[in-house]
Amino acid sequence: MGKWRNSKEYKVWKESCKERDEYKCVITGHTKKLQVHHLNHSTYFPEEKYLVENGVTITRLVHVIFHIFIMKGYRKKCTVKDWKRFVRLFKYINQISKIIN
Repeated sequence: MGKWRNSKEYKVWKESCKERDEYKCVITGHTKKLQVHHLNHSTYFPEEKYLVENGVTITRLVHVIFHIFIMKGYRKKCTVKDWKRFVRLFKYINQISKIIN
């Protein structure tokens, strides 16, 4: 983990994103075990690292699902396009689940 993640700017960015998202996961609505995901990967888009528009509040589990199943790892260059694809997939799965139940 980069040293920048211990910076005041990073902590302010995370808190600002959570506040904007009302301290809930934008995918599930859950309020526990929240993390903030960079829509455009912070390593590949360093100029967007602390932009609130580049963050989204999600649960730890959603974060893992995104990086493992969609991106195939944490070091891959993820973008807003990848995130939108994930959100669409999640909505389809949710709809199918409602039909089955």
